[in-house]
Amino acid sequence: MPQFRVETVVDAATGKIYAELYYPENEITPLAQTSPIYSSHEQAEQEVLKIFNEGFNK
Repeated sequence: MPQFRVETVVDAATGKIYAELYYPENEITPLAQTSPIYSSHEQAEQEVLKIFNEGFNK
């Protein structure tokens, strides 16, 4: 089963959190990145997982 990796990062300019998506999971360069809109690392992770679950469960 293919796996991906999600990392959360603090944006230095805004202090907000953004998520980076890596596929395959051992990739060095992110495949996609969200905007820095989250107030916590946990919120960013949960939102990315929610998007994936909604997309794959259609």
